[in-house]
Amino acid sequence: MPCLAVMLLPAIADAHNCKCRNRGVHFQLGETSCLRVDGRNYLARCEMKLNVSSWTEVQDGCPLTDASLSRFN
Repeated sequence: MPCLAVMLLPAIADAHNCKCRNRGVHFQLGETSCLRVDGRNYLARCEMKLNVSSWTEVQDGCPLTDASLSRFN
């Protein structure tokens, strides 16, 4: 049994280094980002699903910030 535990350690370590990517930017697990897919915008959180990092929708649309508003003025 100790051999099995040693074999699993690299897999466990890799799971903690998983990140999501959006437009070339890496996001840590738990971080959120505005995604644009098929012309639709939504806020999503980086999460683990079946040992793979994946985006999970949090809300429809994306919140606007002062910085993003200044680009439109």
